[in-house]
Amino acid sequence: MYTWSTYKERGTGNILTRSNLRARFPETSFPADWSDAIAEFVGCDPIADVVHPQASDPVHIMERGTDVLVDGIWTAQWTEIDDPNADLAAYAAILLERKWIAIRTDRDARLLATDYVFLSDSLATDACIAKFTVYRQALRDVTSQPDPDNITWPTLPTYVKK
Repeated sequence: MYTWSTYKERGTGNILTRSNLRARFPETSFPADWSDAIAEFVGCDPIADVVHPQASDPVHIMERGTDVLVDGIWTAQWTEIDDPNADLAAYAAILLERKWIAIRTDRDARLLATDYVFLSDSLATDACIAKFTVYRQALRDVTSQPDPDNITWPTLPTYVKK
């Protein structure tokens, strides 16, 4: 039984819906599920219902290619192609901003992980606090580096108790 919504006419290759086929055969009562015999009667092969696939990124689009007959069922073939209307500069800017967001998130986590050194009940020595102060400033300066793909992270100092 078929539950397909579109069919390929054998003689012409035209794509037809069930509604088109019912209109062609107004005196015929069709069941909800179509069998091989009904497909044969109307002279069509089913086309597998495939959800329109999504492109992998905003600078590509999906183009429907030639349908392929597999085991008596036509299947839509899709190809990802460059979108001629894509704004590549805008897409590159978005990707760059996403990289910087990830770096700032990492940096913020590293800052948070050293907050304990500056609590009022911390047992850190003054020299230790000074090293962590320099480290935290270096973390804040990470975003001033020119290349988000080549970040040099400062080295976490050793915690020293009084």
